[in-house]
Amino acid sequence: MTQNLQTIYLKDYCPPAHLVEIVELYVELEATRTRVRAKLQLQANPDYSGNGGELFLHGRQLELLSVWLDDRALAADEYRVDSEGLTIPDVPESFVLETSVE
Repeated sequence: MTQNLQTIYLKDYCPPAHLVEIVELYVELEATRTRVRAKLQLQANPDYSGNGGELFLHGRQLELLSVWLDDRALAADEYRVDSEGLTIPDVPESFVLETSVE
């Protein structure tokens, strides 16, 4: 497992595009699976110098069950999921994101 480790230096860090103001997590543990529902209240970071309209959440080996933005279920063409995580290309400056994963 250590072959995938990568050194990250302080000089490589930059302020995040979004700040998480509130987090609510609901976890269901079962013998064969774990389901996590997350509700995040996010705000654009005024210290971020790039394009803040895109949100990326890291997540590996997860099955995405649902994505909601401001109480509206997102259609499959409104986000992308790859082996590294979830990308929502066009988010407002302030919003609530709800995801469910297994």
